[in-house]
Amino acid sequence: MNISAKSFFKPAYIVMNNLSYTKKFLFLGFLSASALTFILYGFFTAINQVVSESSDKLTGLTLIKPISQSVQSIQLHRGLSAGIIGGNLDEMRQSRALTEALVAENINQFVKMLPADFLQLEEWHDIQAEWRSIEQSGLNQTLAENFFAHTLIIEHLLDFEAAIAHKYGLLLESSIKEFYLHDTIINKLPLALERLGQVRAKGVGILAKKSLSEDEKIVIQQSISDLNSALAALNTNLLKLDSLSNSLDSILVANTQAITNAAHKIINIIENDIYNRHFSTPPSQFISLATDLINQGYTNLYQSLLPASQILLTEKISDAKHSLITTFTITVITLLITFYFLIGHYFSFNQNIKIIQESSRKFALGHTNEHIMLATHDELAQITDSFNAMVDGFNSLLAESNENVLRTQTIINTALDAVIQTNQDGVI
Repeated sequence: MNISAKSFFKPAYIVMNNLSYTKKFLFLGFLSASALTFILYGFFTAINQVVSESSDKLTGLTLIKPISQSVQSIQLHRGLSAGIIGGNLDEMRQSRALTEALVAENINQFVKMLPADFLQLEEWHDIQAEWRSIEQSGLNQTLAENFFAHTLIIEHLLDFEAAIAHKYGLLLESSIKEFYLHDTIINKLPLALERLGQVRAKGVGILAKKSLSEDEKIVIQQSISDLNSALAALNTNLLKLDSLSNSLDSILVANTQAITNAAHKIINIIENDIYNRHFSTPPSQFISLATDLINQGYTNLYQSLLPASQILLTEKISDAKHSLITTFTITVITLLITFYFLIGHYFSFNQNIKIIQESSRKFALGHTNEHIMLATHDELAQITDSFNAMVDGFNSLLAESNENVLRTQTIINTALDAVIQTNQDGVI
């Protein structure tokens, strides 16, 4: 290890040298557990945010259907009112009265589901006041005034729907598919249906009164242009969904394309019958044709788009929870295994240290044949090998020393025998 690396690790080196082995294990275990806890907390927070956001979106989606039903019924009320005001068509009065009751029912249903904070908004009070004004004096207005009053409340309801989508994060998407799906539900489809509803109301009013001014022609031409733009944007969104998803979106694309083709039939009626001032199409037939198309669009919303979004969000929540449980389980098991072996290593190390200490103590007391026998193959084994080699070397030196002492003593003893040695005659 070079000097810079040693300098870098010097604080850790000092700290670890001043801790007992037990404290080292506790210290390292604490650091590992703390790091893992922070990682798990971050992961749990991220998953919980996904679950929370998706749950909020599901709550928001439950409010889309009742407000869309309110818009749908008010759009029909606008068309029927245009027929009555434009040509005093009595056959539409009963339908208008039933639709008016349906609007009230839809709004009451929506109010029951609406959160308290939304009920206190000034925008919601304005919507209720605008509808009461239409109920009370709608048929006393001119065709243009009635159309404007209905269109204004529909615009406010769609803005209110957008506010709900914003509050519940429906347009704050985490996937491309989710974005296009919710953009279709909140923006593209409602706008296309509203443009079609405006064309329905204008067409019925003109057919009922059997007259068309140049100003009215310019206005309805603009309405048709807006309708074509809205339908093009809707089809583009659904084609993108189809490229990202499954057969459900293919069905939606086919249904919407069918609505687009049928809308062109309505446009053809306006261009051929109304622009040319023939007015041969009965208003009831025109409103029935347009209403069927609009209802198909709302059927797609209620039976396909909203359920598809709910399924997508439910699966997202389920996947997030499953991921959390799986990750948590694997992490806990890994942590337990880690601590299991860490504690096993601690006990093994402590036991080996005690064996080394005991053998060293016996050797110090004179048990020179004492050897250390460890069932390990780590660095401690190298220490014991060195200790045993030292013991063997010491014993070799001791044996050699004892042999030298014995040899010296023998020489000395032999030397003394030579001094007193005599022959057989007793001569020294």
